[in-house]
Amino acid sequence: MDAKLWPIGYPRDAPDKPMPVLDAHLTMQRHRSCRVGECPRKSAAWMTLVEAGRIMPDSGRSY
Repeated sequence: MDAKLWPIGYPRDAPDKPMPVLDAHLTMQRHRSCRVGECPRKSAAWMTLVEAGRIMPDSGRSY
């Protein structure tokens, strides 16, 4: 993957401030090989999209 696409800092660190919805979508794409709960950045993106109503979590799983 092109290093220019990664955010400043270690790419899996949680963001320092709330993530905008567009950034959350891009993060989910960039971190598609990561698991929610194991990657702090993907977890933050997931929660942003859930709170924005863009993702509906599976009711049979806990997040």
